[in-house]
Amino acid sequence: MKLRIKYLPQALENREQIKAYLSQFYPSTPKKFFSLLKRKTGVLKDFPYSCPVYEHNPNYRVLILGDYLLFYVVKNMTIL
Repeated sequence: MKLRIKYLPQALENREQIKAYLSQFYPSTPKKFFSLLKRKTGVLKDFPYSCPVYEHNPNYRVLILGDYLLFYVVKNMTIL
């Protein structure tokens, strides 16, 4: 069963900040990062428990994306 991913407003704001930051380096950097983000979150739709529980708060799981951490809850598949 595929789950639906819902981004919280703060996560959407963070995405824009990441995009602006990465744009300072090479024009292709944001595109590569968001391609990775899309691919990895796509896997979460099928395998939501594939990432480890966040050690500081067991209510969350954490997906590592290079230098970034993506926190999520499986119940509603909400990205924080």
